[in-house]
Amino acid sequence: MEKTQPQVLRPVARCWSRLLDGQRVWGSVEYWPGRYGFRKYRLVVFPPGISSADRRLLRLWRGWPIWGVVLWVICEIALSQMLSPGPAVVWSTTLYLLSGALTFALAGDVRMQVRSLQVMLIDGHVDPYSASLHAQLEHLVGILADADERVDRGKSSPVEHEAAWWQAYARLGETARG
Repeated sequence: MEKTQPQVLRPVARCWSRLLDGQRVWGSVEYWPGRYGFRKYRLVVFPPGISSADRRLLRLWRGWPIWGVVLWVICEIALSQMLSPGPAVVWSTTLYLLSGALTFALAGDVRMQVRSLQVMLIDGHVDPYSASLHAQLEHLVGILADADERVDRGKSSPVEHEAAWWQAYARLGETARG
């Protein structure tokens, strides 16, 4: 008889998998509307061909500033019940820094291969350089989103998807040099 996961654990496992694997295998695209007409965009593209374990470690490393602080707060709450405030802060901070150092080391050299493009636009102000970077960002997101959609619909193979990923990754490298 086959062992199956209890019904209660399936949503938790799915949540953790989504959190660690992310929405897209190639990286992420983020948008932040700001105050006073500012808009920020960021495209992050992982090196094509990396393993899912490397992608997870990259996501852990890139998310460390947030989950590390959550870890620090949880440790501080738990340790403040057992220790006086000074040692509790020292232990929480030590655990916070060690978790960051460990994640940094585990991510290894792959973290240096991640390419990104960040653009900030201001409504009512036309900056030709920022506008060209934004157009480049939109073009690259279009390539990657189209590749995702085509592979999801079965209209292309994973190899073709990775070829599109390589194309976007290479163009992002040209943008960084130019």
